[in-house]
Amino acid sequence: MVRLERLVKELVTSHATVEGRKILHRYATWHLLRQGDITHTQLTVVRRHLRAAVHLLDRLEGQDLTLASCRQVDLERRMTSDDVRHRREAGNFARWALSQKIARDLSFPAMRWNGPSRPMDDEARWATARRLLHDGTIRTEDRLAGLLLLLYAQWPAAISRLTVDHIERTDGAVRIRLGDVPVQLP
Repeated sequence: MVRLERLVKELVTSHATVEGRKILHRYATWHLLRQGDITHTQLTVVRRHLRAAVHLLDRLEGQDLTLASCRQVDLERRMTSDDVRHRREAGNFARWALSQKIARDLSFPAMRWNGPSRPMDDEARWATARRLLHDGTIRTEDRLAGLLLLLYAQWPAAISRLTVDHIERTDGAVRIRLGDVPVQLP
């Protein structure tokens, strides 16, 4: 939470206008952080959403616009430009601003991901596992998390809570405690 509070303060104060900083603080406090305990994954999402909001407000400020004065054509021009960052996350901020009546006459449809289109077959699962085991271009922690999800059906939230205390090394064997009974790793 301390890292998150520091991040929020840094991002909010990075915006040039007092009014924009107030809106960003309100968005972060009452929309992004309202759930209390934050996992690593949620921290990443909050960071992306808040950065997107800052970028959107900065871009509007550069065009002498505010959320209140921004019109659909301004938003669409912003969201379709080549240098746009965090397009999807900016939509979350725009929809929140509409719901709070900070912005008006804007439309930003939500994008829903319905999960994978079909289950992964065994061949694809093992090909992905081999890639995660041997591809040095992927960060080690991402490779480990992917393997725990893929091979041991661990949810990302459960993976993010794992610590070195979940690892046991006895008699030359390495075990990980994912539940009550440790699992021996190959």
